[in-house]
Amino acid sequence: MLRSLVQHHHHYGRLICRNILAKPNVLCTSPRYNTMMTGLSSSSSSPFLLCRGIHIPPIYNPPGGLKKKEINDKLKSPFLSLNDPIPLDHPTPKEISSVVQSATTTTLPNGIRVVTEPSYGPSCGICLLVNTGIRDEDSATAGVIHFLERLSLKATKNRTGQTVVRELEELGGIASISSSRETLTISLEVLQGQFHKVMDILADSIINPLFEEEEIERQRETIIQGNNTTLCLGDQIVMDAGMKLAFGDSGLGNSIYASEEQMRSLSRDTLIRTFNNIMRGPNIVISVAGIEHEDVVSCVSSLFSSLSSEQSVISRRKSKYEGGMVLIKEAETDYKGPLFGDFSYFLMAFPCAGMGDHDVYAVSILSTLMGGGTYFSSGGPGKGLFSRLYTKVLSGHPWIDSAICMTQMFSDTGFFYVTSSCESDRLPQLINILAHEVARMSKGLTPDELHRAQNHLKSSLFMSIETRNITADDMAKQIVFYGKRYTTQELCDEIDKCTIYDLQRVA
Repeated sequence: MLRSLVQHHHHYGRLICRNILAKPNVLCTSPRYNTMMTGLSSSSSSPFLLCRGIHIPPIYNPPGGLKKKEINDKLKSPFLSLNDPIPLDHPTPKEISSVVQSATTTTLPNGIRVVTEPSYGPSCGICLLVNTGIRDEDSATAGVIHFLERLSLKATKNRTGQTVVRELEELGGIASISSSRETLTISLEVLQGQFHKVMDILADSIINPLFEEEEIERQRETIIQGNNTTLCLGDQIVMDAGMKLAFGDSGLGNSIYASEEQMRSLSRDTLIRTFNNIMRGPNIVISVAGIEHEDVVSCVSSLFSSLSSEQSVISRRKSKYEGGMVLIKEAETDYKGPLFGDFSYFLMAFPCAGMGDHDVYAVSILSTLMGGGTYFSSGGPGKGLFSRLYTKVLSGHPWIDSAICMTQMFSDTGFFYVTSSCESDRLPQLINILAHEVARMSKGLTPDELHRAQNHLKSSLFMSIETRNITADDMAKQIVFYGKRYTTQELCDEIDKCTIYDLQRVA
């Protein structure tokens, strides 16, 4: 029965094992967990395999299939070796070929930096990046960047809010607006033939915004409700608290979820004043992927020439890593309703290299090597299945709900962290397990681990440039952080140069 189920699930590329049954060595299907796993299953009626006391990692089934004896031999051991992958019957893919990129940058008289890059296909990506973020807020303007994000691409002196939306939809444009601790970005993707029309809409929203009172109040309530909802999630609470603990009450320590009191204190005058302060030429980068550079420069020069050439009066504050420890109990929070349920959430973080530090490559590889995932989506090939947090933590401790290692890179520093959740009564055990894995990050590193993490990181870079708006966003951010545009191949070359010694040093 086990063997047939294993073969059935590998036929569809799905095998999930969870050590949650009361009796050992029992197999069953569970409608409850079928519902939770439908996003990973090719069919909602597919059985979900549960087992206790045995772990069966996925067996790759190459073209032609494994022989019955080979499958039987693999199933004899509860753990497969990660150092000796199952031989494949097809050739190993050749080295990733170089993607030719040729970015061109021009600085306009008013200080706007325009960067373009050719790309194949009929679409183009556009990004307007403002080099001001949540870290630049003070106590009087807390929440203003998020507010301005919500008010972007709204009513102008020439268009109503509905007209802006209708015109973008008629052009087939895809728009996304986001704010972070260091930037505010407006990203658009549209067919190349509609470039000038979309740029006219974008320029109108930057040069002639109305900031209608009704729209301001509508977005204020939306933000307050969204913040309260998000801060009922344990992982978001510990992440926000972790940044504050690491960097203090200002700068990078500013919460990305302003309180209701702070949001209600922001007036229309404050919004307009902040908008005018940050929307200045030297503070803006406009990047375009897929349109000729001369055409973009001409368009931006014509539409954005009225923006001030003065520097933004909002100066960036340096943040110093402080560190510490905090315990958040449900009763001590300001949020109503059950927050954590039967789970506890844990975050362990350290300062690391920022965007301007060459060690950013080694730190990124180390984060990829640690990897991780969740029991809901533990990953598959290329998603961390062989990373340390999955093989050493999630795979061997079914009561751990998630364990993920990630980094946040800023212009002057970085935040390397491991976040995890588990059944509440197991929290002390979880802390010991994670502390052990973090302590041994620099130990026992093998060439296989290094190469796997390097290939995973390079693959992510190459795949990301397939999307025009991501390419445009990346160009703009590189101009802000590095002052130049690195090609993907140049980044991959730096990744390949990293050695085990480099990972041990940054660890």
